[in-house]
Amino acid sequence: MEGRSFQGLDREMNKKNLMGIGGLLLGMAMGLHSREVDFPKLTGPYLGQKPPGITPERFAQEIILDHFYPHSKLIISPDGKRIYWTTFLNLESSETVLYYSDFDGKNLSAPTKETTLTESGILHFVFTKDGNKVLFGSLRPYDKMNGKSVHAVWVCEKRGPDWSTPQPIECTVDPNWASLGSVSINGKGDIYFVGRQEGGTAKIYCSKYENGVYQKYELLPEIINTGITLDPFIDYQDRFLLFAASQRVGNIGIINIYISFKKHNGDWSEPLNLGKGISTPFMDRFPMVTSEGKYLFFVTSHGRHFPSERTHFYWVDAKIIEELRLKELK
Repeated sequence: MEGRSFQGLDREMNKKNLMGIGGLLLGMAMGLHSREVDFPKLTGPYLGQKPPGITPERFAQEIILDHFYPHSKLIISPDGKRIYWTTFLNLESSETVLYYSDFDGKNLSAPTKETTLTESGILHFVFTKDGNKVLFGSLRPYDKMNGKSVHAVWVCEKRGPDWSTPQPIECTVDPNWASLGSVSINGKGDIYFVGRQEGGTAKIYCSKYENGVYQKYELLPEIINTGITLDPFIDYQDRFLLFAASQRVGNIGIINIYISFKKHNGDWSEPLNLGKGISTPFMDRFPMVTSEGKYLFFVTSHGRHFPSERTHFYWVDAKIIEELRLKELK
C-alpha cells in the first residue's frame, strides 16, 4: 500500500495496488534472470512442500524469496500446475508485478515475471473452476460509457495462449465506486468483492449468479462489514467467508483475519478472529483455502506498515476452520 501506514489504508483503497495482489527489488528481479540461480529441489506431497501442522509456517521461502513483498492471495491454477502472486517492486514503490512458479509434479520452478495477463493490466485475479476465465476488480475504459474508465468486476477468457479483452460484469459497474478490488467466487458462481463507494470505507459486496445472470450487487450485512473489511475469500460450497478487517472489537493487531459461517437459515454468524495462533499484532491479510480444503494461506507483514521487510506467505492446516465451525454452529 502506498504510504504503507495503517492510517492511509482507507485512502489507498483508491489505488490500483489494492485490486486485489508485494514485490521483488528491481535489481534482484533483473538479476534472477541474468545469472544462474541454484533453486533447491523441493520434495513434499503438496506443491513440493512438506505440509504444515496447526502452527503456521512460511510457504516456499526458497522460491518466494525474502525480497518478495506479497500483495495478493496466493493464486493456484485449477489444475495445480502453477502458482501466482503479486509483489511490490520494493518497500518504497507502489508499483506491483505479477510472478508465477510452475509445478512439475515434484518441484516448483524459479519465479518468473508473468507477461500475458500483465499486458492487460491484470495483477490480482481469481480463476473460475475450469480455469478458462479469470475475474478481477479494475478501473478500465468501458465502451458503453464512451470509453470512460469505470470500476467494476471484469472477466476475460482463455483463448489458446492468450486471453480475451476484459469485459465488465455489467451489474457491478457503478460510477459511485471510488475503488473496487479483491474478488472471490463460490461454486454457484456468486462473486464476492471488496469495494469502496465515494466518501465511504472499504466493504464487502456480493453479486449472485442466478439463472445464468449476475444480479445487482448487494452490500453484505453489518455483522460482516464493521470497520474496514478487505480481501474476501468465499468457500466454494458457500459455508464460510474469510476476510481481513481493521477497527473491529476483536482485533489482536492492526489488521487480522476473520471467519463467518453461513447458518442454516442463510444468515452469517458473528465473525470470529482466527486467534493468536494465526493473528499477529501486525497486519494479516489475503486469506485463501485450497480447493480441496486442506490448507489455509495468508500474508503477514511483520510491522506497522504494509509491506514491511518481513512480509511473507504463510500456510497452516485448515482444520482450524472446521473446529471453529463446529464450535460456532453447535
